[in-house]
Amino acid sequence: DLGLRSALMSMKKNNERNLPEESAIDIAERCDLDVTEVLIRLQEEKAKTTSEKNAWANALKKYNQRALESIGHIAAVLKANLINFA
Repeated sequence: DLGLRSALMSMKKNNERNLPEESAIDIAERCDLDVTEVLIRLQEEKAKTTSEKNAWANALKKYNQRALESIGHIAAVLKANLINFA
Protein backbone atom coordinates (compact mmCIF):
# COMPACT_ATOMS: atom_id res chain seq x y z
CA ASP A 1 0.00 0.00 0.00
CA LEU A 2 3.06 2.26 -0.43
CA GLY A 3 2.83 3.49 3.15
CA LEU A 4 -0.56 5.09 2.56
CA ARG A 5 -2.03 3.35 5.59
CA SER A 6 0.79 4.47 7.91
CA ALA A 7 0.70 8.01 6.50
CA LEU A 8 -3.03 8.23 7.20
CA MET A 9 -2.58 6.89 10.72
CA SER A 10 0.13 9.48 11.36
CA MET A 11 -2.20 12.23 10.13
CA LYS A 12 -4.94 11.01 12.47
CA LYS A 13 -2.62 10.87 15.48
CA ASN A 14 -1.56 14.44 14.80
CA ASN A 15 -5.20 15.55 14.40
CA GLU A 16 -4.59 16.42 10.77
CA ARG A 17 -7.18 16.11 8.03
CA ASN A 18 -7.55 12.85 6.19
CA LEU A 19 -6.09 12.63 2.72
CA PRO A 20 -8.69 14.08 0.34
CA GLU A 21 -10.11 11.68 -2.26
CA GLU A 22 -8.82 13.89 -5.08
CA SER A 23 -5.27 13.59 -3.72
CA ALA A 24 -5.65 9.84 -3.27
CA ILE A 25 -6.78 9.49 -6.89
CA ASP A 26 -3.85 11.57 -8.10
CA ILE A 27 -1.36 9.50 -6.09
CA ALA A 28 -2.93 6.24 -7.27
CA GLU A 29 -2.77 7.30 -10.92
CA ARG A 30 0.83 8.49 -10.63
CA CYS A 31 1.83 5.21 -8.97
CA ASP A 32 -0.18 3.10 -11.41
CA LEU A 33 -2.35 1.74 -8.59
CA ASP A 34 -5.96 0.62 -8.77
CA VAL A 35 -7.86 3.84 -8.00
CA THR A 36 -10.94 1.99 -6.73
CA GLU A 37 -8.88 -0.06 -4.29
CA VAL A 38 -7.10 3.06 -3.02
CA LEU A 39 -10.42 4.85 -2.46
CA ILE A 40 -11.89 1.86 -0.61
CA ARG A 41 -8.80 1.72 1.61
CA LEU A 42 -9.08 5.45 2.23
CA GLN A 43 -12.71 5.10 3.32
CA GLU A 44 -11.73 2.22 5.60
CA GLU A 45 -9.16 4.48 7.26
CA LYS A 46 -11.68 7.32 7.62
CA ALA A 47 -14.30 5.04 9.20
CA LYS A 48 -15.00 5.89 12.80
CA THR A 49 -16.48 2.67 14.12
CA THR A 50 -15.36 -0.93 13.98
CA SER A 51 -18.49 -1.91 12.05
CA GLU A 52 -17.77 0.80 9.43
CA LYS A 53 -14.15 -0.35 9.13
CA ASN A 54 -15.28 -3.96 8.79
CA ALA A 55 -17.80 -3.02 6.10
CA TRP A 56 -15.11 -1.27 4.04
CA ALA A 57 -12.68 -4.17 4.60
CA ASN A 58 -15.36 -6.58 3.34
CA ALA A 59 -16.03 -4.35 0.34
CA LEU A 60 -12.33 -4.48 -0.54
CA LYS A 61 -12.27 -8.27 -0.21
CA LYS A 62 -15.26 -8.58 -2.54
CA TYR A 63 -13.74 -6.13 -5.01
CA ASN A 64 -10.45 -8.03 -5.07
CA GLN A 65 -12.24 -11.38 -5.41
CA ARG A 66 -14.19 -10.12 -8.41
CA ALA A 67 -10.99 -8.82 -9.97
CA LEU A 68 -9.37 -12.24 -9.56
CA GLU A 69 -12.42 -13.94 -11.06
CA SER A 70 -12.25 -11.60 -14.05
CA ILE A 71 -8.58 -12.41 -14.57
CA GLY A 72 -9.44 -16.11 -14.43
CA HIS A 73 -12.14 -15.69 -17.08
CA ILE A 74 -9.78 -13.75 -19.33
CA ALA A 75 -7.11 -16.43 -18.96
CA ALA A 76 -9.62 -19.14 -19.88
CA VAL A 77 -10.71 -17.24 -23.00
CA LEU A 78 -7.09 -16.67 -24.05
CA LYS A 79 -6.28 -20.34 -23.50
CA ALA A 80 -9.30 -21.43 -25.54
CA ASN A 81 -8.30 -19.09 -28.37
CA LEU A 82 -4.75 -20.40 -28.36
CA ILE A 83 -6.00 -23.99 -28.57
CA ASN A 84 -8.25 -23.09 -31.51
CA PHE A 85 -5.32 -21.52 -33.38
CA ALA A 86 -2.99 -24.46 -32.79
